[in-house]
Amino acid sequence: MLQYLNNLYVGDVRMSNRVSKALRMLEILGTGRKYKKEDLANMLATNPRNINEYKNDLEEAGYRIETKNGKNGGYILDTKYNMPMLDFTEAEKTALIRSNEYLKKTDFILKNDFNNAILKLESQMSGHELKSEYVLADTRPVDFDLVQVFYKTISAAIERSRMISMDYHSIKSGLKQVVVHPYELVLSNGFWYLLGRDNIDRNENNKIKIKMYKLSSKRMSNLKILEDKPFLMDEDYNVKNYIGTKAVIKSERVEIELEARGVTAISLSEKIVGINPSYEWKDNDTLLLKTTIEGAASALNFVMSLGCNATLLKPQYLIDEVEKNVQEMMEMYK
Repeated sequence: MLQYLNNLYVGDVRMSNRVSKALRMLEILGTGRKYKKEDLANMLATNPRNINEYKNDLEEAGYRIETKNGKNGGYILDTKYNMPMLDFTEAEKTALIRSNEYLKKTDFILKNDFNNAILKLESQMSGHELKSEYVLADTRPVDFDLVQVFYKTISAAIERSRMISMDYHSIKSGLKQVVVHPYELVLSNGFWYLLGRDNIDRNENNKIKIKMYKLSSKRMSNLKILEDKPFLMDEDYNVKNYIGTKAVIKSERVEIELEARGVTAISLSEKIVGINPSYEWKDNDTLLLKTTIEGAASALNFVMSLGCNATLLKPQYLIDEVEKNVQEMMEMYK
């Protein structure tokens, strides 16, 4: 089928460009998502009226593309159609196999399926042997098996655009039953979170909230898909509006300045700390670090984790919090 497209209009530069645009459109639709004609045109850098031409070319090649009209309409590739296997370069094959070695040691929910796919890929790599690498296991939640069940249930609800209900224990508001429009699953520091629209809670402007729910057996129970309750995602929804650059929850940014000494200074200089950090060695043993941390609690935890090998210089309110915590710890251990 792809050969059909590649053979179209041979020798005609303009038509050759049309074929490349059609193939690129096929790759985009291959994600399984629905795209508006204007969005496809922007991604392909073409006129919206050309999208129907590309659609016709692809359908002549044997693909089926559904067109839905209306406010929430768009183009979507028939999910029952299997995409043809693409050729991988040796470097791309190596990258996939290396990533598989890493994923096997982590809590990637679909790692077994990924591993099976890679085994098929490896069978095609005749005469290409890779030296082994050792990957240390990542941190994992203690209830990982149950989290897998939560993940698969929520993924199915997202795929079918169905609401979910569950009993959820929030640290702030305690245990209650909630009905959620599940928008997105987010992985952060080894833990999965659901970003979704809460049907009950509202903000100060009386708008329904987009909230974050942690996939944990200590917080979630009685999770069910509400098959009779479909939902439509808000048109202005964008995941970047709700999660931070490095933190799972978007919150205020705290600009900190501290001096670290000895091995702690060396350790900090070897990694990217926070957002846009700057490092300045005051002498062979002292490092001045300036960076931005998302969330006051995260900033406090970071400074406290450095112990007596670092001194916080700014901001003052965070210095006060550190002093308060240290005094409370001293009282506790007396």
